[in-house]
Amino acid sequence: MAHTPRSRRDAQRIRRAAETADRDRMPAMAAALTQIGTAFDDAATINAFKVRVDRLIQLGANHPVVRARFCARAAMLSGRNLDGAIIVVDNVQNLSHFQDWRLLLE
Repeated sequence: MAHTPRSRRDAQRIRRAAETADRDRMPAMAAALTQIGTAFDDAATINAFKVRVDRLIQLGANHPVVRARFCARAAMLSGRNLDGAIIVVDNVQNLSHFQDWRLLLE
């Protein structure tokens, strides 16, 4: 099977859902709902996340967008070992009343 760029995979999945609906002779509304469901299912959500990660990696660590997104998180964890970093992140996630910290974890 040929490699398909991740950015095109959702469109292919939606097209396959449409072809299946057409082959099964679904009513138009059911076919449309099938396509919409495919566009917003768990696989589409996971793929969108992976596309965002791929784009950030392609930009590189010194790109202003990447630095703006991750410098505050890196500073918060600087100087800690893995166990200490896990504790900090866990504590920050539990501070739902402190909105500034929650923004760091988005």
